[in-house]
Amino acid sequence: MKFENYLIRSFAVLCTTTVAACGGAGGGGQSSLLPTGTSNEAQTTASANGNEAAPIVEVEVEVIIEEDTVSIPEPITIIEDPAIEEGIAEDPVAEEDIAPPPDPNSENSTPVFVFKVIDADENDILTLEDGDILDLDELPPFFNFEAETETQFGSVQVSLESEEYNLTRVEEGAIWTVNDQNAGFDGSAGTYTISATGFSGDGASGLSSKTDTIQIILNSDQSDTPPPPTEDDETPADPSPEEPAQNGPIEQFQEHLINNAGNDSLNCGDVLVGEPSLNVNQCIVESFLSTTPSYAVYQRQIAGSTIADGITLNPVGLLEFWSYDSSAGGNGITSVVCENATYGGTVLEDVEDMFSCGVTSTTPPSVDGVRQGVFFTDAEVEIWRERSENGPFKSFGDVEPNSPGEWDRIVDHANTFMNDPSRDRTTRKSGQNGYENYETHQTLKDAAFCSLVKNDAEIAETVKTEILWQVRNSGITWNRQQYYDTDSDGWWDAEWVFRLAMAYDFTKHYFSDSEKADVENWFKDTAYQHANSVHAELALNFPGRLDRNYDEKRRSAQSFDGAGSPDGHAYLDENGNSVNRLPNLAKWYNNRRSTRMGFVSFVAILTDDATLKNHAKIYTEEYIKFGMFPDGTPGEYNRNGNYGYPSAGKHYNAINLQTIVFTAEAFARTGDMSLYELETREGLWTTVASSNEPMKSIKTGVVNYLDEIDYTVEHFCEDPDCLARYPQTHPNNRIDSYSEDRNIQWVNEVWFSPMGNKFWQDKRIQDGYMHRRPNSEGFPNSSRKTGTAGPSGNPYGGSGVVFPSTLFMFGLMEDKVDVYP
Repeated sequence: MKFENYLIRSFAVLCTTTVAACGGAGGGGQSSLLPTGTSNEAQTTASANGNEAAPIVEVEVEVIIEEDTVSIPEPITIIEDPAIEEGIAEDPVAEEDIAPPPDPNSENSTPVFVFKVIDADENDILTLEDGDILDLDELPPFFNFEAETETQFGSVQVSLESEEYNLTRVEEGAIWTVNDQNAGFDGSAGTYTISATGFSGDGASGLSSKTDTIQIILNSDQSDTPPPPTEDDETPADPSPEEPAQNGPIEQFQEHLINNAGNDSLNCGDVLVGEPSLNVNQCIVESFLSTTPSYAVYQRQIAGSTIADGITLNPVGLLEFWSYDSSAGGNGITSVVCENATYGGTVLEDVEDMFSCGVTSTTPPSVDGVRQGVFFTDAEVEIWRERSENGPFKSFGDVEPNSPGEWDRIVDHANTFMNDPSRDRTTRKSGQNGYENYETHQTLKDAAFCSLVKNDAEIAETVKTEILWQVRNSGITWNRQQYYDTDSDGWWDAEWVFRLAMAYDFTKHYFSDSEKADVENWFKDTAYQHANSVHAELALNFPGRLDRNYDEKRRSAQSFDGAGSPDGHAYLDENGNSVNRLPNLAKWYNNRRSTRMGFVSFVAILTDDATLKNHAKIYTEEYIKFGMFPDGTPGEYNRNGNYGYPSAGKHYNAINLQTIVFTAEAFARTGDMSLYELETREGLWTTVASSNEPMKSIKTGVVNYLDEIDYTVEHFCEDPDCLARYPQTHPNNRIDSYSEDRNIQWVNEVWFSPMGNKFWQDKRIQDGYMHRRPNSEGFPNSSRKTGTAGPSGNPYGGSGVVFPSTLFMFGLMEDKVDVYP
């Protein structure tokens, strides 16, 4: 059994001669999932049949706000939901049915595993024995370790440990982790323990049947290195004429390359004048093939060098050639971007000759943006203005085949709005109005964005008039202390008011101070009613949640209460095995509550309200802890199979991911990175991440979403309705973005992936949302319907179409503007 190396090369820096090893970096859903054209009657029926859309007892509960906390008088009987109350109990397992673990001391003393060193091409270099001493200077530039065995195990876990490092990986199940972080391993000379353990189950689960361990020493020959200066040295030695002093021009140039490639990038080397560059270029090739961020400097002047070339591969896989001339009359730092680069297959002395570029362009370095709104800076607005003229995402197909022409659509919506500005005025809430507010304020919101990009005062003033009418004259008010049930259309109100708030953010500089006060107080009243109502529901499980106190557990937090059917699992794996048994608690963190909390997050940052910020952050934290499994799949997967769609729960989960990503992004743009940086093993029952599993984070959920739609992993629907139509692992039963039966493709990954990748700078994520992965479906063509899972006006505008366009605003913007203070 070979210890596969492909994940290592995909997620982390390959080892160099100074590196010991390397490794990888309650229910209910929207009836709007139905395809465009489905009748309102069918939509209403579908909504009534949702898991959490059970009979609701409408009770007004007085919510008392004291010192930024919410208390609700006991007893709470605001919800009667048979679907939540009844669950699937865990099957008891007889003690005699559990096989005792084998006694390692009784096994044959012959090792089961053989440990080897392999090069970058996975060729065996040498076989390791316990106590071996290896000279790093005699190993190849890139190497790794593997454990081989002829014994059949369900899975194998390999670990590499020293005093400083703790690196583990499960074969075919997980990536390397370093000290519980998904990061590259940066080892050095020292003593290391390598272990391999075979398990009876997949993913290092089940019973341990055999462990072999060896210890090795990695040495580095320092005989040619001059000793460091001692305290007796009166003056430091003069630097070599070929090596500039520290902080000289070349060092400053190198710092610029590091900023472009990233602080964790691989330094392939500094080629001095007259030296061969093949070794450095080999390093560049290896990093390019493994998509590892890297850089190198090539000096062109001997003494006091002020002229050099460079190359970088940045975190999103963009190759860039740099020139540096700080001499009198020089051009300073310039660069050429090599887009769609391909490697010619031969390592040459001239690094530029090794690659062919599909497109070359001169690109200025990333600039700092000054925050002007919740999701935009002045620098981003300037880029949007350029995009409105030249793309990308201006016109259909200008980036990729079938990529949407978002700016053209936004302008069309703005013209529609200006032709009849008052067309979307509404005097009733959704709870009173059914679906009447389903698509209100879409054109107003797009017109507001158009006014910002075009600096058009006439459009902005018209938008302002309509917002003020809605706030001051519509008669709609919001009661912060009145409970408003999520499933009684509370979530519909969050969507249309969100579109109004987004429009205000784009045009607020046209409002007077008194007008701003009226509008923002109206939004805050709305947000408080949503936040307090969602809290009233989630507090049924965790009464102390607003204080992050989860010691007291009630209802679905008190017992497992299995959700879903037949046995309540998130999905079937490629072998037809049920994975991630669903606790009922996980489905409380669903698309409807996320819709409301997304609006709360936006208003929290828009108005800088501390209480709303607390609600928003806690909901995001709880989704990761209680609504997500360690592999990134969600409790929302109990909805897969609804309406005949194997991926219904996946589409609904896109709404959850949109909320938690843009909540993290909104906070990060104010300087608070805590939600993006949150990694945890916490949860309840099956949502807890074990020590053998990666920690959960927002990125975990995003990557799983992308993995499923480009078939990096294959998950299948377990629902009886799905299995009645197709065998377990039939392609039509896959959880993905395309319905073969109905010829509908969803593009919901663009709702959250481009925005989050401003922070992550991950090429895998960019390739995912741009549909560039080998097995990607591509952007929907004219022969397919485009699914919406929300108002049908724009599938690229996010859930509820709350954004003008997530692709136009955030797509391919990873390295353009620094938005984080």
